[in-house]
Amino acid sequence: MSSQAAEPALVVHDPQSDQLRALPARDYVDQEILALEKERLFFKTWQYACHIDELDAPGTYVTTEILGQNVFVVRSEDGEVRAFYNVCPHRGHKLVEGKGNKSTIVCPYHQWSFALDGSVRGLRKTPTSHTPEMARICLYSIRVDQLLDFVFINLDMDAEPIAEFWPGLEEQVLATSPEVISYTLSDAVSALHPVDLQA
Repeated sequence: MSSQAAEPALVVHDPQSDQLRALPARDYVDQEILALEKERLFFKTWQYACHIDELDAPGTYVTTEILGQNVFVVRSEDGEVRAFYNVCPHRGHKLVEGKGNKSTIVCPYHQWSFALDGSVRGLRKTPTSHTPEMARICLYSIRVDQLLDFVFINLDMDAEPIAEFWPGLEEQVLATSPEVISYTLSDAVSALHPVDLQA
């Protein structure tokens, strides 16, 4: 008898079946299932980050999180939309909070500074500090792509582009909702109130 635990099976619905069954209750609370979902689903698929309107000028950024992985999306000086882990490579401190605009990303812990393309700009040194070469330091990039004006991120740097991951989705959305390309974000107060649930 093996002492190795069996890997939990991922339940897949059979489209040919006339009965739709819910997942077993344990799948919603089992830590092994959650670990598999993180590894195979959330960390390897495209996740919504923000609307392009939120990145309207160089330096504008938005933070988000994917199951404990802090990320920020920013428009760099060259107009490109980029995404990075929201962590300083020096001591792991969070770099930015919420939304805003910065010409330089500065770590609040030791004031290491980074350009909007993720390259290091400056390191705070003391006579006794052992600082690595600046050319070897940068923010850790995350894959970023757009579908219409919606910005998505993927923690898997080898992920295929959205157009290949969801082939034909953009055309399908435009065929059923052509007005989506004229959507802009409203500054109006939302009628929804966020609530944290232990679920």
